[in-house]
Amino acid sequence: MRFNNFPPGVAAKIDEPVAAVTYIGHDGSTTSPGNPTNLNGFSIGPAATNRQVVLLLHYKVTSGVASGMLVFALDGISADHYIHSADGDRGCAIGVWDKPTGTTASIYLYFVNSNVDHYEVGGYRVNKAGIVRVQDSASNSTSDASTPVTCDAYSLPGGAAVGAVTGVWSMSTPTLTDAAVDYADNISGDGDTQGFGLSGDTTTRGTKTLSATRASGGSAAVVLFTFR
Repeated sequence: MRFNNFPPGVAAKIDEPVAAVTYIGHDGSTTSPGNPTNLNGFSIGPAATNRQVVLLLHYKVTSGVASGMLVFALDGISADHYIHSADGDRGCAIGVWDKPTGTTASIYLYFVNSNVDHYEVGGYRVNKAGIVRVQDSASNSTSDASTPVTCDAYSLPGGAAVGAVTGVWSMSTPTLTDAAVDYADNISGDGDTQGFGLSGDTTTRGTKTLSATRASGGSAAVVLFTFR
């Protein structure tokens, strides 16, 4: 017969491996691309059994509205999880792939609105000793400069968070709870539009808030994923 030291009615705690997020890099189109278009040889980091590849997409259209993607694929495979957010002519999206193999990949982009001016992709990987799962996700957008645009996603200790922001070049630096800005860049040389990637490992249970304040003109869009 086996005994444990837990009081009656209290189950043993099973510790889950910790998820860790790593920023890899960003790249994009310096001129108006075709539609669809490919971004080849994009680094996705070292291969690993339980690796999730997370891609952040920032883009601007020259006319019409930023309406999202018909296809967002990595090595010919559509994202396992995908969220898009846009306001007016600027948009951002996050795609997540379960991809244990390869160190570089081809990204295939097919925009709903073909009038794409510039785009940029930021790359991350999320690893842990066990299976990585998407915990939560959220998005939001605004053309109102009076208040920040925010979105909230729930996270657990030992998890990770990745956020994307697209807005006008003069907007203030966005924030994400328990996270840091990994890149802040005029997207592929477009002086009017800025893309931000933010990430961090989460140590507390609760809501993680991604917040961005747009400048006096233009718009801002935000997308957030948490992992466990």
